Amino acid sequence: MPFPPTRSTFTQTPCRYQGRLERAATLAQALWRGRMQRRTFVLQRGAAVTIQAAVRGWQQQRRFQQQRAAAIAIQCGWRRHCAMRLLAQTKAAVVLQKHYRAFAVRKQLAQQQAAAIALQAAWRRWHMRRQFLQQRAAAVAVQTAWRAHQARLLLLQHKAARTIQAVWRGHAVRQQLAQQQQAAVQIQAAWRCFAAHRAFVQQRQAAVCIQAAVRCHIARVRFQQQRTAAVRIQAAFRGFAVRHLLQRNQAATAIQRSVAAAALPWLGRYRWCACHAC
Repeated sequence: MPFPPTRSTFTQTPCRYQGRLERAATLAQALWRGRMQRRTFVLQRGAAVTIQAAVRGWQQQRRFQQQRAAAIAIQCGWRRHCAMRLLAQTKAAVVLQKHYRAFAVRKQLAQQQAAAIALQAAWRRWHMRRQFLQQRAAAVAVQTAWRAHQARLLLLQHKAARTIQAVWRGHAVRQQLAQQQQAAVQIQAAWRCFAAHRAFVQQRQAAVCIQAAVRCHIARVRFQQQRTAAVRIQAAFRGFAVRHLLQRNQAATAIQRSVAAAALPWLGRYRWCACHAC
């Protein structure tokens, strides 16, 4: 016949059960906290990777814009140098043409004068050999008329040469002025394009900085909301676990009381039998 349980047996069973409950609660809390820590770490790592990618993209874009601005500045300088060089070459060509044409006109005038003098000398020799005695007066008249004609012709040639030079110089000045005006218009257009592009780049950089600041603020607000939600969930779960453990402890205490009340008659009988056996 088995012996009825003693008081020590009833007192040891709830303690073991409570220890198991505490270990199970501790294990559940550790698992839940580990899961929440891993989830928080994954979210933070994803946010850090996103921020790093945005910063690196912004740095690459800024480096590309700086390189492109430097290339545009070098191109503008080189084109300005080429334009100035072409303008200097054009001026030099105009000066050379002017001097060459003046030299050609002077040479032609000298040749005409030499030819006229040669013709005059030949004509005079022939005329003087044939009619020196008879037509000396006529020869003098002819020479006078001829010299007057040559003087008028030379005067007309000088006037024509001056008119041609004036017309050519006016044309050259107008052409040079038109080229300078065209070069000035091109330089103004290039500078306005550069200024507009620089203003656009500055505005785009400001917009990128504002976007980055807004996204960083949104990410911080979202992280704070998630952390607040996680803290509330942990608090709710811990309160639920404590309330559940308290209910189990109360149930175990009630069971112990009922078992002890039911076991008192059996304990008295066991003591009475032991006394009579002695």
